[in-house]
Amino acid sequence: MDTHSMQLSPQETLVIFCDLHQTLIEQSATLGTKALANNAGILAELCDYFRLPSHLLTVPIDSQPTAVIDVLQPLLTTATTSFRVDADPFYNGQLAQTLAAASVKTIVISGFSTEVGVMLCALGALAQGYRVIIVVDAIGSRSARTEMAALQFLSAQGVQILPLATLAVCFESDFSTPAGGKVLSCINRILPD
Repeated sequence: MDTHSMQLSPQETLVIFCDLHQTLIEQSATLGTKALANNAGILAELCDYFRLPSHLLTVPIDSQPTAVIDVLQPLLTTATTSFRVDADPFYNGQLAQTLAAASVKTIVISGFSTEVGVMLCALGALAQGYRVIIVVDAIGSRSARTEMAALQFLSAQGVQILPLATLAVCFESDFSTPAGGKVLSCINRILPD
């Protein structure tokens, strides 16, 4: 693969954090709760450092609005959050409008669960013409079997499945620069599980 095609422009990239609620991620069987929260937090830290726009998707749990995990609380505003009741985040058109207004070309997704929120978000973004990247060590699922099936299907549709370390390097690969030092610091804190 041409390494230049892996480069990402912060001005053209938006990160979506999908359904990262504490009570949901505690159900993850594919990535531990601590690792999932930590790695999503590192992705949020990269958003802050590189000034990447981000958007949070949330769902009600037991018919009640639910707060996102603590590490994402600083990103939570009415302008950057979609509260939805449909599994498909593109169902009512709000997310499509948000993405169009951001003028981005690439959508990066972290979330829970892979086979519902993450998958539908990725397919919707693909249908809208975006390059879509799922951060494999910043997603979780209730089942390894269903997560694997979802990721294989998404990959076949053209979604890129990348580790968080690889994604970070796509923003800056020269570790001798301040930005590269930040990337290296983030890579060193990624939890495998």
